[in-house]
Amino acid sequence: MASRHETKRRMKAVSSTRQITKAMEMVAAVKMRKSQALSLVSRPYAREALGLLDYLLSKTTTLPSLMVVRSVSRKLVVLIASDRGFAGAFNTNVFRAFDAFLAKESDVSALVFAAVGKKAREYLERRKLLVSVSFFRFGDFVDRDLMTPLFDWVVGGYTQGQWDRVTVVSGHFRTTLKQRFEALDVLPLGRESIQKFMDTIIPESGKFSEYESPAASHTFPFEFKIEPSAEILLESISRNLVDLSLYYLILHANAAEHSARVLAMNQASENAKEVGRELSLQYNKMRQGAITQEIMEIVAGSMN
Repeated sequence: MASRHETKRRMKAVSSTRQITKAMEMVAAVKMRKSQALSLVSRPYAREALGLLDYLLSKTTTLPSLMVVRSVSRKLVVLIASDRGFAGAFNTNVFRAFDAFLAKESDVSALVFAAVGKKAREYLERRKLLVSVSFFRFGDFVDRDLMTPLFDWVVGGYTQGQWDRVTVVSGHFRTTLKQRFEALDVLPLGRESIQKFMDTIIPESGKFSEYESPAASHTFPFEFKIEPSAEILLESISRNLVDLSLYYLILHANAAEHSARVLAMNQASENAKEVGRELSLQYNKMRQGAITQEIMEIVAGSMN
């Protein structure tokens, strides 16, 4: 049995650990809300851009290059996971969704893989899958400008014919206690996929669950003069919507990661609290036993 001194030392260590996990829980909660807020801020833009896309499509018979559906010979798969651990089962669930997606593919050799997050790269390497490119540090830095290299690489490869479809496997925030993990197609761009991204931004419950941006109206009592042309504007808007879709997916993955970390750190804090309670009980019993022993020795000495 451990001595009183050792038990007291363990009590202090457990208390310090609990303070650390509690602080990590609060930091993760702040980052989770920030990711949610950023995605909601850009939602009105997405609605207006989608409406403008519909309007311009009605003025031309030519689809923008990013909306043209072509025969799929190669596919880019972007796996989004975290850079760090201490996120509970988040990464495990992402990889499980990735494995399920991979099991449905008839020709894995036709897939090109990209990793967002260190854990994603490590997992792909463990699976002996060739990682074409890796992007890190999106978990804490959610500035859209920092993601531009990823956007350019994905869209550039698509327009150059390096791949004919882009699929993203990631986690999606629904509530603090619930995340969804699935594979979604980003390219070729489709109106339905954009609408789905916009709809999934709103969480099922919590601070932002009641948010709703004003409905956009895209019927006008007049005709626009479109310059330089509807086709050129469609190329620009479709590119912005692809970037925005990738941005949404990363923000949602961040929110899901941080919510998983909130739960993991909360559970760790509760476990530390329980261990501390047991150690305190053990320490008090040992202390009481020592006091009882001293009293018995004093009584025995006085009787001699």
